[in-house]
Amino acid sequence: MQLYIIESPLQLLSAIEAKKKFLSQKHILIVKYSKEKKNNDQINFLIKNSSWDKIYKIPFLFSTKLQIIFFCLLANILKKISFHKIFIGEFRSDEMWMMLNSLHPNEAFLLDDGNMTIEVQTHYLKNINDYNIKRKKKKDILFKYFRLKSAKRKMINLFTMFELKPYINQKIVSNDFSVIASQIKNSGRFSDNSRIYFIGANIIELGIVTEKYFFDCMKFINHYYQNKNMKVVYLPHRREKKEKLEKMKRLFDFEIQQSEFLLELYFYYKKINPKHIASFYSTALFSLKKIYNCSTVDAFKLDSNQIQKIYRSEIESTYRFYKNYMQIIELNEEALN
Repeated sequence: MQLYIIESPLQLLSAIEAKKKFLSQKHILIVKYSKEKKNNDQINFLIKNSSWDKIYKIPFLFSTKLQIIFFCLLANILKKISFHKIFIGEFRSDEMWMMLNSLHPNEAFLLDDGNMTIEVQTHYLKNINDYNIKRKKKKDILFKYFRLKSAKRKMINLFTMFELKPYINQKIVSNDFSVIASQIKNSGRFSDNSRIYFIGANIIELGIVTEKYFFDCMKFINHYYQNKNMKVVYLPHRREKKEKLEKMKRLFDFEIQQSEFLLELYFYYKKINPKHIASFYSTALFSLKKIYNCSTVDAFKLDSNQIQKIYRSEIESTYRFYKNYMQIIELNEEALN
């Protein structure tokens, strides 16, 4: 018996791949929904197109407090089952770690959750004791009331698309996207060589960079590909604001294509083999390269001085990792002037 606990579309896609990789008689899925409709819609689409022996859906009802109680009740139900492996999608989730620690599986794995996987391996697991000391422990009181374990973090195996170095007594199993890749090989597809697919990011919305710097970057990117006689197709992040996208349409010769699918599935259902992709530091640069064997992958590097300090370390860590796998193009003051 294997258990998968997810809260995002990419985590669920990773779980589907893990289900194929780690064969088992039964697979149980727990889905934690959010208040974000697009996130939930993409999760539901993936659920409809995959098979599970049992699915537990934890809805978002007004606040996350009710979700925590649902997790506690469900954990006590599942304590009666012996799990060989448990896969969690979010390292920072207290509810997932409580479930993991309370159910005592033979093995535990962390699924990919974007570039956070890199940060977990290079920073959080390296300093796991410091992480446990600093984390808030209020929820542990509630977990104890339900006779459940705390959400204390510990070393965990990885099921990941990234090529990372394991710690002692840690397993890293490669996610080669064999499920979706096999489906792509068996379908007629159009190889698109004339357009660059730029994967958008909600970096203004999160306050990572200023609006001025973002549009200075997009102006540079627009000219960069115009000089290569390539049309830019901008694929927005699900959290990018409509007003921002409309401004981009007015300023640049971009084709903006909204998608109801996770990006890894967008090209599959559009029957396109993208040959050229680009972004700032999106995880999709890595996953799409693996799935579709893209010939050009460009990562436009945000200037460290322009990144809000609380985000700087994680983003810089991603760029350091990416430089071994794709072209890095600087967006510093000298380049933009």
